[in-house]
Amino acid sequence: MSAAPGQAAQLQTVPAVLRHYEQLRRAIDALLQENDALKKVAALLRENRQIRNYLQTHAHGDLSAISNFIPLAASTVPNASGIVPGLGW
Repeated sequence: MSAAPGQAAQLQTVPAVLRHYEQLRRAIDALLQENDALKKVAALLRENRQIRNYLQTHAHGDLSAISNFIPLAASTVPNASGIVPGLGW
């Protein structure tokens, strides 16, 4: 039993549709990964801005304000203990 001409054309488009679907799925996955990376960059930029604002507000050339801030900043970084040897934290 052979397929009618219209059915044969539809059957030939199925692989093309599946390939197109797979390309779209890969493109969406790539966009989602890029979005995650951009979110991480945005979080780092916010943290950098907070650090800069803190130092501008509290340091005024006083290095003790900076040394008081370093343990606070290091405490926000996973496994940052001992990040600056010799300072005792």
